[in-house]
Amino acid sequence: MDTYNILFVDDSKPLVQLFLDFMSKKGPKYGFFSAGNGEEALKILKSEKIDLIVLDIQMPVMDGLQFLAELHNRRIWLPVIIMTGANIEISEKKFGEYGIVDYLKKPVFFEELDKKIGEILKKVENKDLISGISIFGILQVLEMEKKTGILTLKIGDQDGKIFFKDGKVADIEAAGLKVEDALNEFIKPDMETKKLNIEYINHRREIKINKSLTQMLLEAAKDWDEKNKPQNQAP
Repeated sequence: MDTYNILFVDDSKPLVQLFLDFMSKKGPKYGFFSAGNGEEALKILKSEKIDLIVLDIQMPVMDGLQFLAELHNRRIWLPVIIMTGANIEISEKKFGEYGIVDYLKKPVFFEELDKKIGEILKKVENKDLISGISIFGILQVLEMEKKTGILTLKIGDQDGKIFFKDGKVADIEAAGLKVEDALNEFIKPDMETKKLNIEYINHRREIKINKSLTQMLLEAAKDWDEKNKPQNQAP
């Protein structure tokens, strides 16, 4: 029987210990590692084979969102279950598309977490799970967690920036482009190779966008598909 290694990333030591005590009763099927923040988790990923990550969002030093960005930057494709205290309004299907395979609202019930871990690892075993963390997944969590700050990535030789205020997109800036054109740059297929950076800065950028992030992404993706549809393909 294969042993699956689970990395539990949370700065609450009592919660981590309770989880480890609970899961230790499951026998030798699982191996466990724990980290108190994203930086510690990255060190573990360098030296250990991890099959699944259970990730808190609110942590010191490097929080869950910054850790997700580093997984993306380093092209570490692992299934991630996030734990959040935020109100969740994003469908499970949408999270799966974005590489964050599941989520749990805090306080976490270990029986539910155990069930989700089993379901996800079964999909991993059957090779039918897409687990790459995409920028869309990170943007969705930024929105859900009501963060204020700036997400930066390279577009050409310049920095593209998405400004957030309380989780809402305030403005988008990319190489002097209009907002709509800048957003189209962010959804191009090669964007998954771009390095991301998240800074929590109380910026003074005025809110220039009155659409939800989900609506903007859907409209931009539809527009990109239309513009890049093969010429011989029927409408």
